[in-house]
Amino acid sequence: MTRVFSQNYDSTSLFPDGAMGSIRFSDGEEFNTLGPTTYVRRNSAYRGAYSLGIYQAHAGAYSNTWMSFPASARSDETLRVSFWAYNPFSSSVTIYLQRAGGSRLTQSVPPGSWTLVTADVRSGLSTGTVSLFLGDVPNGGGGVSFRIDELTIDRF
Repeated sequence: MTRVFSQNYDSTSLFPDGAMGSIRFSDGEEFNTLGPTTYVRRNSAYRGAYSLGIYQAHAGAYSNTWMSFPASARSDETLRVSFWAYNPFSSSVTIYLQRAGGSRLTQSVPPGSWTLVTADVRSGLSTGTVSLFLGDVPNGGGGVSFRIDELTIDRF
C-alpha cells in the first residue's frame, strides 16, 4: 500500500478562509459547487488545529457540491479513501465517493459526532483524481457546517 494523498487541513495557506464558490486549494484539491451560497471555512477539528468546514445555504442533490483530490491509480489498482466527517445536523447525511469510470459508493454519516468514513474506489480506467460528492449536505444556513478532517488516500 502506498500513500498518494494526505491532508489534515491545519495549514492556513491551504485555501482562503471563507472562499465562496469553486476554488482550487494549494495542494491540488478542488472544491466545486453549483450553489451560489456554498463556501469553505476553517472549523474546529477532529484533532489538530482545523478541519475543513463546508457551509451550504441551498438544498442540494449529489451533483451540486463536490471535492476532487489528486490521487493517481491505474485501472488495475484500488484507492482507499479515509477521512473523519462531522455531521452537525439532526439526521444522517449521505455522501458519495467515486473514481472516474467507476461505481459511485454511498456512505452515510450519522448525526452529532465525528465518524470515520472509509471506502475502496475502483475504476476500469487509469485515473488521476477521487471525487467526494457532498451535495446532499442539508441547508446549513449561515452558521452550520459539515466538516471533514484527516483525509488520506492509499493505493494498492
